Amino acid sequence: MEREQRDWVLRPTVLAGMPSTHPDLKRALYPIGTLVTITGMGYRTGAVDGLVLREAAVGIWCKGSSPLIVHNTITGLSSVGIFGNDGTPIIADNIISANAGKYGAGISWKSGAPRILNNTIAGNVSSTPADGLFRESGGLYLYRTQAQVSNNIIAFNSSGVYNEGLAGQQGPTFRNNCFYGNTVYDVRGSPNPIGTDGNIRADPLFADFRHANLHIQPDSPCRDAGDNAVVVPGDRDIDGQPRVLGAAVDIGADETDGTAWNPESFRVVLVRPDGDDAAPGSSWVTAKRTFQGAFDALTGLGGEVWVAAGTYHESVHLPPFVSLYGGFSGAEARRSERDPAQNVTVIDGGSSLFVVSVTRGNAPVTVDGFSLRNRIIRGITRGLDNHPVAGAVYCINTAPVIAHNVIASNDASVYSVGATPDIRFNDLQAVVYCSNGPATIANNDMRSGIIGLTGADLTIENNIITAGADYPSPFYSKTGAIEIFQSKASIRNNTIAGNLIGLYVDYQSDVTAGNNIIAFNETGVIVANNSTAALHHNNLFGNATATVGIEDPNG
Repeated sequence: MEREQRDWVLRPTVLAGMPSTHPDLKRALYPIGTLVTITGMGYRTGAVDGLVLREAAVGIWCKGSSPLIVHNTITGLSSVGIFGNDGTPIIADNIISANAGKYGAGISWKSGAPRILNNTIAGNVSSTPADGLFRESGGLYLYRTQAQVSNNIIAFNSSGVYNEGLAGQQGPTFRNNCFYGNTVYDVRGSPNPIGTDGNIRADPLFADFRHANLHIQPDSPCRDAGDNAVVVPGDRDIDGQPRVLGAAVDIGADETDGTAWNPESFRVVLVRPDGDDAAPGSSWVTAKRTFQGAFDALTGLGGEVWVAAGTYHESVHLPPFVSLYGGFSGAEARRSERDPAQNVTVIDGGSSLFVVSVTRGNAPVTVDGFSLRNRIIRGITRGLDNHPVAGAVYCINTAPVIAHNVIASNDASVYSVGATPDIRFNDLQAVVYCSNGPATIANNDMRSGIIGLTGADLTIENNIITAGADYPSPFYSKTGAIEIFQSKASIRNNTIAGNLIGLYVDYQSDVTAGNNIIAFNETGVIVANNSTAALHHNNLFGNATATVGIEDPNG
């Protein structure tokens, strides 16, 4: 038996942590523990090679050691993918994606001289904003290191690389890296390397970022664009293919052999109420029974989970790059054949902390076609802003699409902190709460309100909002259909009727509202406490009081 016979692609070895059972919501939402700890290991005397690491706080913690960390997929960690201090490890040919953390969600390294080569570092998000910007990096955080950073794709992170060095100290070097789509910055704390030493800013042309296929297409600008001088002899890429198949090594974890990837070839796992988690889930006949069974079948990679009509008593922790679709009868061959209205698919949270949580990195996910209910906990539960938490869908530092759902019998429909949710075409019967990030709320039927608090930047359009005169806001006593506090909002083409307050703008907020019907509320619009509201082309009619704190635009 030879080690070279192994195939980490066809036979993945998964190390996964356990979800927290802590009663405090801040801790219960995140997996715990460190999957691999390396301490006191000498130069190249050990390796972490060919694993899938997921669902823990830390993937690899390397203390004063110099191992090989190669050919791993490290995804969905709640604190950091790889953390290390001192040493001269080689970190190469890994996919490090959709991790969240305070100081470098993808890789965080302090001191030493790590060699960070030919990795794909994508969709990671820092949870540490400073002055409205991400100071620490989503992709790579370097603290007083002499790191060699070469041939990496660093893309679609909340921010790229943050270097925190000492004046006069030699810092990291950057050669032949591809930066693209990092939200706040590509590199900070070092001179901008893009345009020098082979570093580029270009779309890497992933096969299918949405479903975690981070291979590059044959026409990627990363093909043959790397530096051969740093390639380790005998090196192989994330698929086990030899390096340097063309004129030069490719940038990133994948060495393309010219394969044109079909973006529609992602994995689909099927679930039905009478399924079996021991079955493969590849057909309706062999469907899984639970959501977690389906997620396990995806082995930490991306794909879709199709769910047949019925009631599922679960709280669902949605992994990165995985999308949920309900509304199937159990006979469909294509997603377009489903009918969520006819095939009602219920996820019942059973009065747990949430029905669906989306908390794992800056990866695209979708929750579509479900009835979500029974996320109700009264009393002392508190969220990240010390406000009551009661979200059927709880999302933090993520980018979910929440569409075509009926969300009822919950204290709140969506609770979003630091995320960028796209909430469309839902029947929402409880409040939508957003803070510290942009959100789009569009084309919904809302028998509830919208609250934007502390750093929210909301686009609210084409909704019908009838919260009702006695709608009980769980956060404030103001009970407005739309409540904006210390935030911004663009509000257009909505019908806002039958509420205590149509629009409440407070505490240094900035709102533009146009083409709305604001009618038959007790008060149409209130603007207070150094806030501004630009109103244009609205129909304010039948409100007992038209406006407070702003001139009535109807005269």
